[in-house]
Amino acid sequence: MPEVQLAFSPATRSLCLPAQNHLPKVTVSMRNTDYEPTGGTSGCIIAGRLAEADPDLSILVIEGGVNNRGVASIVHPVFFLQNIVPTSTTAIFYKGNKAKQLANREPIVPCGGTLGGGSSINFMMYTRAQRSDFDSWKMPGWSADEMWPFLKKACCARSRL
Repeated sequence: MPEVQLAFSPATRSLCLPAQNHLPKVTVSMRNTDYEPTGGTSGCIIAGRLAEADPDLSILVIEGGVNNRGVASIVHPVFFLQNIVPTSTTAIFYKGNKAKQLANREPIVPCGGTLGGGSSINFMMYTRAQRSDFDSWKMPGWSADEMWPFLKKACCARSRL
C-alpha cells in the first residue's frame, strides 16, 4: 500500500493532499484554523472535545500513516495480531534501552503507523490506570475522583450518528 505524501507550504500555511485513486487533489488552508491537533485516537478526541465546547472553532486534524481502508487486519479485528508481527506495515516499532530486568534485552513497543494510530492496530483496547496511580501524582485536577467523569465518558462513548 503506497504512502500518501503531504506537501506543506509555510508561505501560504496550506496542506496539499495529492490525488489518489478516485479522490481529487485536496488543498486545505490552515491560515484560519484555531487548532491543529495531530491524528490518531487522542487527536480525534481532542478535536471532538474542542468542537463540542465551541462549534464555531475551525479544527484541522492531521493524521500520519498509510491509508488502511480495506486492510483485513484493520477492518476485521480477529486479525489484529497481524499488526504487531515484525514484518507489519501498519505498526512502528520503538526500541527501549536494554534493562537488566529484561535479561539485558531491549523492550519493543509497537505503535500505530497507519491512519487511526494505535486504535487501528490494537483491537481498540486500552487499559485505564488504577485509582492509586492517579492519586499518586498529587496534581490538582488529576486525582482519580476528578478524572473519573472523563474516563467514564471515554469508555461509555455512544455514537451520535
